[in-house]
Amino acid sequence: MEEGKYDAALDKIGILYDELEERARSGKDRESLDRIMELDRQRRALNDRLTQLEEDQAGARTSAEKQQAGKEEERLKSDLRSLFAETERLMNDMEQ
Repeated sequence: MEEGKYDAALDKIGILYDELEERARSGKDRESLDRIMELDRQRRALNDRLTQLEEDQAGARTSAEKQQAGKEEERLKSDLRSLFAETERLMNDMEQ
């Protein structure tokens, strides 16, 4: 994976969730707050998977290990795109 690119994106989205959480709390928007908490849980899980993937890629010796790491990288990228899309939907919903 591109070194640090996804780490930085996950960190930035974590900061965004903090800001959205503050706005949801001040507006007493329980539904949005619940969605933020779930998205942040997903973000932390993705961050853990990213850390593991980086370790797996660094230690991959056989072609099977490298292939498995490549498949996990594609799944991780897909899950990241889904997280970003759901975050965008949340932001749009909160603006209305």
